[in-house]
Amino acid sequence: MQIDAVRYRPMQELPFMSVVNPSTSHRTLSLLCAALLLYFSSTAVVAEDSVRITTQSIDELLFYPERHAPAELMSLNRSMIPAQVATTVTALAVRVGDQVKRGDRLARLDCQTYELVQTVRSSELEIAKNNVVLAEKAWQRAKTLKRSNNLGAAELDQRATELANAKVSVSVALANQAQAVLDVSRCEIVAPYDAVVLERLVSVGEFVAVGAPLVALTALTQTEVSATVAVSDLPSFSAASAYWLEAAGQRASLELRHLVPVIQNRSRSQEARFILQQASSDPPIGVNGRVVWRSPLAHLPANLITKRGAALGLFVFNAQAGQAEFVAIDGASEGRPLVLTAAQQALLKQRPLIIDGRHGLVDQQPVRLKSERDLMGDHDQAS
Repeated sequence: MQIDAVRYRPMQELPFMSVVNPSTSHRTLSLLCAALLLYFSSTAVVAEDSVRITTQSIDELLFYPERHAPAELMSLNRSMIPAQVATTVTALAVRVGDQVKRGDRLARLDCQTYELVQTVRSSELEIAKNNVVLAEKAWQRAKTLKRSNNLGAAELDQRATELANAKVSVSVALANQAQAVLDVSRCEIVAPYDAVVLERLVSVGEFVAVGAPLVALTALTQTEVSATVAVSDLPSFSAASAYWLEAAGQRASLELRHLVPVIQNRSRSQEARFILQQASSDPPIGVNGRVVWRSPLAHLPANLITKRGAALGLFVFNAQAGQAEFVAIDGASEGRPLVLTAAQQALLKQRPLIIDGRHGLVDQQPVRLKSERDLMGDHDQAS
């Protein structure tokens, strides 16, 4: 067999290598390999430095939290019904828990003394009226005598004064009689409005002075809800469009009547008064609960807030540049949900927020979205 001489020709004799120095050829090949190695290693480093992340749009994360403040359902009328005359209690017509209508009798006081006084005042009125009749006749006679020049002017004036005084005495007697009638009527204690009896404050047989409380009442129909709103909650409270009372297992609609423009120094709060609008059943007077309202301001979860240097903000994903970008948010606070203005919402809607992988990021750091395989691996590790 003939062996191809060219195949075994020494390297320096090959036609395409005839002008190449062997030492130069080896040096060039080494440089080329080093360049390729550097390129692939740098590409691997870049890929390794790209943090794998997940993202969500801001619309998927926004929420509108419910806020609340302690509240109480109060009666506008809560009264201690007093005695208006000084006498003895002869009867109590109600017990604790009784519901009464306006005008219903609550108690009876001993009225004998005041009835006697009324009789005296009536008699005094009759006397005063008789004196007026007598003074009127005397004045008429005096005028007749004066026309015949049988009575002087001084005597006529005296008769006129006596008549005027008699009429004044009638007015005084009428007032005294009215007072006596009023005192007798006050021996009967009646309910001033529809109410429920909370307490009996005296017993039968006790002597009571003027102004001494006899029965405690509270109205059932005229009610308001009083809530104590913290100063920090006032922005969302004032901007809310609807309010509810949660008490005794019920939820009732409320209408804001007034926010008292005074801040309580101790509690740093303001009182708000509401009118109860609608409830499945009337909650009991005095029940404690809470007033609830939904904030109209958009919020983001507090755990998304990241601190970089002295700034607090969020990381967004710039898909075109393949990197994370830090957006500082004015008004952000650590540990509290982030309240966003309309301008901040519009800014954050331009790019998705980074959720997983954000904790170690820096501004403009290369990142890449997790693939389905990455997500499946994370799920397997978690399980």
